[in-house]
Amino acid sequence: MDPRREWFETDYYAALGVSPDASDKDITKAYRKLARKHHPDSSAGDEERFKQISAAYDVIGDSEKRAAYDEARRLGPVGFGPQMGGFASGPGGFSIRVEDLGDLGGIFGNLFGDGRGRAGRGGPMPMRGHDLETRLGISFRDAVSGAVTEVAVPDASSGGMRNVKVRIPAGVDDGGRIRLAGKGSPGSGGGPNGDLFVLVDVAPDADFGRDGRNLTVSVPITFPEAVFGADVKVLDFDGNPVTLRIPPGTPSGKTFRVRGRGVTTRRRTGDLLVSVDIVVPTKLSSAEQAAIEALRDVTDFEGGTSRRQRENRALYVISVAAELAGVHAQTLRIYERKGLLAPARTSGGSRRYSDRDIAMLNRISQLTSEGLNLAGVKRVMELEERVAALERKLADVQAEAATLVAETHRQYRRDLVPLPQTDLIRRPRG
Repeated sequence: MDPRREWFETDYYAALGVSPDASDKDITKAYRKLARKHHPDSSAGDEERFKQISAAYDVIGDSEKRAAYDEARRLGPVGFGPQMGGFASGPGGFSIRVEDLGDLGGIFGNLFGDGRGRAGRGGPMPMRGHDLETRLGISFRDAVSGAVTEVAVPDASSGGMRNVKVRIPAGVDDGGRIRLAGKGSPGSGGGPNGDLFVLVDVAPDADFGRDGRNLTVSVPITFPEAVFGADVKVLDFDGNPVTLRIPPGTPSGKTFRVRGRGVTTRRRTGDLLVSVDIVVPTKLSSAEQAAIEALRDVTDFEGGTSRRQRENRALYVISVAAELAGVHAQTLRIYERKGLLAPARTSGGSRRYSDRDIAMLNRISQLTSEGLNLAGVKRVMELEERVAALERKLADVQAEAATLVAETHRQYRRDLVPLPQTDLIRRPRG
């Protein structure tokens, strides 16, 4: 069919399932959805429907062609006059000259050749072919390492499909867009070909993940390894072993960085991020159970809650808290307004006080008995809290330093070997 006649007889908006006043964004979104559904490579692919969708998007997906298409549809089912360079309805009908359409006349002339203007004198006006877009599913490994494959796209010359080779760059992201210049639809009148855009869908990997150029992986460790430290063997993405040194006291979920073992791109190479997961045993021998029970008995934990967490647990209503602190309940409300206390609240708004709040009330009573007003009490308690925080931080630093010293001794320790008695030579004096 003559492409000019096809414009008048085909509703491209209906082909994409959009209204004539749809935005460019909505048209592109509808095209991509239908192209994924009907692509010949998909399980429910329909090659004929895919070609209809592509033809529709070729016209209304281009703002210039869309304007000409809309105007042609508005004028009605007319054809180009063979000699007048316009539209004619046939014998006894009416005719429209392209030059009478103003700016749209230039569009029609550029698209089809007006028979009299520049395209008419010098042959068909060169037109660039329209761009094509398709999706390609690849494995996680191909996305990391790169690969060469093929995609099938519509072939305007044969009406069928053609295969195009695609070189996937190493490190391509899920949802990445690869541009193949000149691999779209062919141009007309000597115009250049359009481009082909390949949208990449990366399948997940069973072991590794991606964080930009970094690869991520989780490895299990035992509770003793987390407590005492250990050297753990980890395989990188290529299957090469890496020794990961786990320091003593490592919590579950801590992430370690192995530099230079991530995704390699043209710019740089990422790292391997290894997260450790402490494995909790589900079956214990009698000896293991006894050892864990002994650990529980000597650890400052109660029901899985530490001493600090117990101190902050909201237990007491205001009347009980006031009685424990030896003050009136209204005094607690005053302290709260002055910023000395911040008790927890229930969903209904009732106050709940913790053991730590009771200790603070006792400290407030002590300071006020020493002659301080509430502003002075607040300042002293703020300073005391800062000192306590610094002491906790100092304790953490000291523990970390002790661990490093012990680790250094372990790495660089030398065994002292006593010399045999015969090796000791006494030299006489004189």
